[in-house]
Amino acid sequence: MTRTAFLAALLLAAFLLPACDDDGPFVPDVVNPTVRIVYPGDFDTLGPGPNEFKAIATDDRGVRYASFWLNGDFLGIGRHPKGDTYNIWWDVRHTGHVLLSLSCVVDDSADNTVSQTINVLIRR
Repeated sequence: MTRTAFLAALLLAAFLLPACDDDGPFVPDVVNPTVRIVYPGDFDTLGPGPNEFKAIATDDRGVRYASFWLNGDFLGIGRHPKGDTYNIWWDVRHTGHVLLSLSCVVDDSADNTVSQTINVLIRR
């Protein structure tokens, strides 16, 4: 075997062998988190004032954060008061739209991302 062939085989083996740490072989996280908006419901009608936006987010290795969006504009990072529920409060009075798009985007520690979007109607 030539020196070049040996080095090529060594490099190939380094990329094919899994990385190891004290806990055993490294297994990449390829599973996306899940998200389900639980309040409000799709096409619910909301009144003026503060409203809760709530989602349930899970991941096999843990959710890093759940961010909430209104018509593509960032509302904030959801609080995680208990279990897998994340929520944020937002004030409907500050919107000038009748139909709004609400999204929840969930990321895990491996940067796997999932989102869900719903529409809500605003009563003036």
